[in-house]
Amino acid sequence: MLTRKHLIIGIVTLLLALIGFISNTPNSISSESSIVNFTLKKLWFIIIPLSIYFSYSCTFNYKKNLEKWRNGLAIIMLTFVFFMIISFSFKGLVSLYNSNIGRQNSVSLNAKIISINRKQHDAGNFTYKLKIMANDDSIDLKINKTYYDKYINQSHFIENLELGSLGFYYKTE
Repeated sequence: MLTRKHLIIGIVTLLLALIGFISNTPNSISSESSIVNFTLKKLWFIIIPLSIYFSYSCTFNYKKNLEKWRNGLAIIMLTFVFFMIISFSFKGLVSLYNSNIGRQNSVSLNAKIISINRKQHDAGNFTYKLKIMANDDSIDLKINKTYYDKYINQSHFIENLELGSLGFYYKTE
């Protein structure tokens, strides 16, 4: 039987997923891998306890007459599911914070292209990634098809980008 507590956890989970989905608006150029690393390194102390709490509340507090091993297995699987949902949501929030709050600097980036990749997914859509070297720093950028076509045969990357408040590059059209 669902309790009020389970309903609240379900609503919070759906809201987190919705926030993550809405706030992951695609930029034409973004430092997505850096944002993911930042989210996991700096916010793990929030993400992991929330994941464990949500999964515990959905298992041990739901049906008390189930065997402990079933609840243990369920808590492990649900912790992973909640970890992915909460991480995705926080990644979107970090991206929103980076591009909308704090100082935004316009930067003219002139860098050498190290690699440019196109990866096809099962659904038929593509992900485009660009790795550049600027001032002895390697920068990974997620780009859209327009920029992929522009730089596929180039050796230098020259663009005006925004450097957000958390230090991640992005460009919106």
